[in-house]
Amino acid sequence: PTPRKLRPASLTMIRENSMVLMATAGPTTNGRMCREMIRGQGTPSTRAEATQSRSRRDSVEARATLANGIHRVTASAKTRLVSVWPNRYSSGGVQPRITSVSRDRGETWSHPVYDSAVALYTAVDSSLARYSDAGPGSDVSRVLFSLPDNAATRSNLVVSVSYDDGLSYPYSGTVYSGPASYSDIARLADGTIRVLYGKDLTASSLVDHVAVARFNLAWLTGGRDCPNRGPEVAQYVTQAESAHPGTGTGHGRPDVLADTSASGYRYVDYQATGAGDYLALDLIVTRVGTYDVFARCRRSATGATIQASVDGTPSGAAFSTAFAGAVGYAEFACGRHTFARPGRHTIWFASTGTAGTSIDIDYVRLQTPVS
Repeated sequence: PTPRKLRPASLTMIRENSMVLMATAGPTTNGRMCREMIRGQGTPSTRAEATQSRSRRDSVEARATLANGIHRVTASAKTRLVSVWPNRYSSGGVQPRITSVSRDRGETWSHPVYDSAVALYTAVDSSLARYSDAGPGSDVSRVLFSLPDNAATRSNLVVSVSYDDGLSYPYSGTVYSGPASYSDIARLADGTIRVLYGKDLTASSLVDHVAVARFNLAWLTGGRDCPNRGPEVAQYVTQAESAHPGTGTGHGRPDVLADTSASGYRYVDYQATGAGDYLALDLIVTRVGTYDVFARCRRSATGATIQASVDGTPSGAAFSTAFAGAVGYAEFACGRHTFARPGRHTIWFASTGTAGTSIDIDYVRLQTPVS
């Protein structure tokens, strides 16, 4: 019989013999199966391997040596796949998550980078699952993430929801405030959510029992989101490379550089020469109002300490994009600003001159305040 065609960007997860099988598909009609596993190659290194099958007769296998690599893959809009490695196997201890992105439906993967979209938490296996996908006949993109929201111990199990494929998580709900270990998320046919997790720990660090929590989007978001109405939060994203990047100091020019881990696969790089050098980007505001301003920046060993300003007024506190020995991405809060008129506005990212030279901006995001 003809193989069943999958919904665009749908994701199905089936556990079998400690493996995770995932079916993903983009906007085209050729579905792809992704199977992920962990293969030991001596201590302490491991090898993560993903196998994709285009059909029963035409299969292709792609391997990548990824240090300490159990990971999960989630399909996002169009053909972008994101692989997330939980803290336990990726970075160990209390470190940001590590992510890798594929633009070709899993054939190849970007170089792994640290991703600080969620707060640091202690080493544990967490869960990432798609709740809904934006597209014809569907509502909005929602990705769920479960983790113990505690950097010291495995406790305070929290589930968060993202509306931009994991780049930010505006709403969160506490499932269990006590000791909590591994977790896994599933969406049921009626739209409710179940989280399976290890609950309460003995002195030997073994879970006392396994619990299941069931709730809906309205509970998770405090009534601010439900499938038939959509979220109250509004977000407007401006990609830096499309925002007419320029400088006002005359010291060099910004460059647009390619990076698959950037949200639009490119970011703007400006090398400051001293305090006060700044990168300027245009913001087009269509709806007046008060917004929280965020900037997603590329972090590196040469990352600068940056002060943001909106329309010439400093906004928020200065933040450091330095990241010793690694490359990563993180959103930084740039204050709250009231845009009293629609149209073109300008945001500056100025070096304070106290650290590195690289001002690397992925995007600027305006979000209505979350109470």
